[in-house]
Amino acid sequence: MKKKCWMCGEEKLLSEFYKRKGSKDGHAHVCKECNKERYKEWRKNNLERERENKRRWTKDNQERARENWRKWYEKNREDQAEKRKERRRENPDKETNLRLIRQYGITLDERRELQKKQNNKCAICGEKKKLHVDHDHITGRVIACLCGNCNKGLGCFHESKTLLKKATVYLEKHNKSSKRKEALND
Repeated sequence: MKKKCWMCGEEKLLSEFYKRKGSKDGHAHVCKECNKERYKEWRKNNLERERENKRRWTKDNQERARENWRKWYEKNREDQAEKRKERRRENPDKETNLRLIRQYGITLDERRELQKKQNNKCAICGEKKKLHVDHDHITGRVIACLCGNCNKGLGCFHESKTLLKKATVYLEKHNKSSKRKEALND
């Protein structure tokens, strides 16, 4: 069975129309293609209203929104990963800058300045390695830049002074080779 679209005037199969209970034939008067175009045009003209509607719906339907996002992400995971790689290749500094702002609230230039103040050396061991931003996990305040080993070490000890002191006592008591390493570092 066919029906004529009110917008484009083309005669199309009923499957090309959305279902609508209020219509005599149970289908909308405008075909799916024209309906999508009409909606795109409306969104373009009502962008702020559309964003507000989306925000409100997401707030009112948090579980459904999360589930929809998960489904979308699973369906588009590979495509999104490829796009992310492409963005990194095209402009690695921009991607790094966005990540630093999102994670630590600092820009790439601010991180470079912090590393420069430390002579591009780890704030703990003093080695010139690739440096990572260290921050206070409670306040979010950026502290310094550390090499991967020192940063992981602090993380493993949950940044606890007590645990670090206990570890130092343990090393002094049981590991004589640590004194050799300390002598090499001095």
